Order: sequence, then C-alpha cells, then structure tokens
Amino acid sequence: MMKMVHRPSRGVTLRVLFLIACFALAMTIYRMHSDPQTQSLSPCRLPTWRDTRTTTTTPQTNATRVTMTTVARTNAARRHLLRQRCQLYGEANATSASSGKWKSRLLVVDKYKLVYCSVPKAGNTNWKRVLLSLLLPSGGRPPETVSFHEAHHSPSLLRPLSSYPSDDQQSIMRTYYKFVFARDPLSRLLSAFRNKVLGVGGVDDNHRKLLVPLLMRGRGDVGDAWTEFRRKPPTLAEFVDYVIQCHERRGTLNVHWSPVADLCNVCGVDYDFVGKMETVADDARFVLAVHGLADVVVYPERRDTGYEAAEETAGELRREYQGIPARDLAKIVAMFAKDFDVFNYSLFDHYV
Repeated sequence: MMKMVHRPSRGVTLRVLFLIACFALAMTIYRMHSDPQTQSLSPCRLPTWRDTRTTTTTPQTNATRVTMTTVARTNAARRHLLRQRCQLYGEANATSASSGKWKSRLLVVDKYKLVYCSVPKAGNTNWKRVLLSLLLPSGGRPPETVSFHEAHHSPSLLRPLSSYPSDDQQSIMRTYYKFVFARDPLSRLLSAFRNKVLGVGGVDDNHRKLLVPLLMRGRGDVGDAWTEFRRKPPTLAEFVDYVIQCHERRGTLNVHWSPVADLCNVCGVDYDFVGKMETVADDARFVLAVHGLADVVVYPERRDTGYEAAEETAGELRREYQGIPARDLAKIVAMFAKDFDVFNYSLFDHYV
C-alpha cells in the first residue's frame, strides 16, 4: 500500500514564502539604517572565553563542568554575534539610545556587583525574586516565597541605574557584571497577550482594565466591554491588530512587548552575559555560579512560582500565529526585526 505524503496546501506555502520575504526585507532595512556598506558579515568565529571574575569554589561534577563550559562558549558566541550585528546600526542605534530611558531598566545589586536588565515576559519576575532572596533582611528565603508584589516594588533593594549619580553610573557600568535575558519575539508577545489580557498565570488588573476596553472597541458597538469580554474573550489576532495600530499611531510599544534590544540598549551596553529564556535553566545557573551563588539560590522553575502556563513549543506557536493575517504578521516581524537579528532568532522556527 502506497504511503501517503502530506504536503502543505498552496495557500499555506504562499503564506510561508510571503512571511520569509518580509522577514528578509525587514532584516535588510534594519542593517542599512546607518552604514551604506552592506557587505555580508564574516562567519562567526567563536572567541576564546576567559572569566577573570571569582567563580564558585563548590566541587563540580564532570557533568556540571561540561555544562558550564558549554554555556560559556554559547555566551561568547552570542556576545560576538551581537557586537557584529550592532556595528551595522551605527548612528541609528546611538540616536535611539540617547534618551537614556534604558537606564531605568538596569537594576543594580551593589552587594554582588551585578547589573540586571529587567525585561518583562523574559523571566523578569523570577530574576527579581532570585536577587531579592539574596538581599531581603530575612535572608536565605527561597525565591519562590518572594511575592509578586515584593518582586516589583522593592526599589530600595533593586535600584535602577538612573537613580545613581552620573559618576557612579559610569563606575558601575565599567566594573559590575552586566547580564540580560532575551526571548523569541513571537513567544514573548504571545506570553504578554495570555498574561496581560487573558489573565493566564495570574490576573494583572491594571493592564487588563486598560487593554480590555480598547480591544473590545475594535469590534464596533458591542455595548459594555466587560460583558463582551466574558461572552467572547479577545483573540490573538485582535491583540496583534491593537499592537500594530498603537505602534503606527504613536511609534511606541508597551514595555511588556517592546523589543529587548531597545529596552536594554544592547548595542550600547557591553553585557557580560546574554541569556535566553529558551535555555534559562543552564544560563541562570551559570550566572549564579560565576559569582559563587549557585549553592545559595536557584532560579525557580515555573511550577515553583505558581505560573500555570506551559512553555510555548514551536508547534504551539505555529498554531497560535496561523490565525494572524499575513500582512499583520509581517508588520509584527518588522517591529521586532532588531531582536530577531541581534539575538539570532528566526522566523523559520515558527513557519518552516
């Protein structure tokens, strides 16, 4: 009996080709912003990694040493690629970072000489829990016992860089260990929609009160927004349309889905570690181990913090975004083109 081979429909194939073309165009436009020299980048060579900072003295198993070495090499490659990509932005990037707003995203932990860039929907709450578990007066508290409110309302312990005098800012940026975590842009946007609009993983009343009426307004005259919301919650397609309209009208994005590259000024700050949510367990363990903290605190798993939403798999992302009109998805990809570029994410992960 002849085996049947599944082939995508012509419509799906054209959609994929259209999105890939848009992705390629967005990348080209971003890379031509500043320097007219558009020569291709040389192949990424992996730099030799050396860390002169204090490392953990805890005896390590062979498996742990292998993991640490692997993460160190991966980090070196990520930083190398980021620097290469950023060279192509030149003055355009300098202009975007000149406002200094990114300094309010950098949280300083003087006790351990750490600077963490706070990125919503990229492990942000858990990183704040980890850092606060080391700093709270009670001491030794497991991160999962640090409440959401404590994590986001402890400015005296997690001070933004912008609150320091100018001379101190320069010293901190020169001598402290700076780290940032990125996340696949489409996964991060979906996470923001689920959490801030649908209330998955805990309802955020402030954002929900703001977003729901705006989203429901897009359906026309539906009467009471909350009644309509309960009748039929917003779809991801409606949320994406709202994000696009806000961006086209105001030129800005909500902090919960603004590009990481802009939030953290990644082309202007020489981050010592560039982590990703897709590898957060190993990456977080590495950052802590480098400072001798791996046996003191552990980055929480989702089930430890009561967050019920499952990690988005490639298949799940594909299903979620298939309902988005190709034109809208192309606009979203263009908005996050810099994150796709400097952090080496690919649209192929979702649609091919």
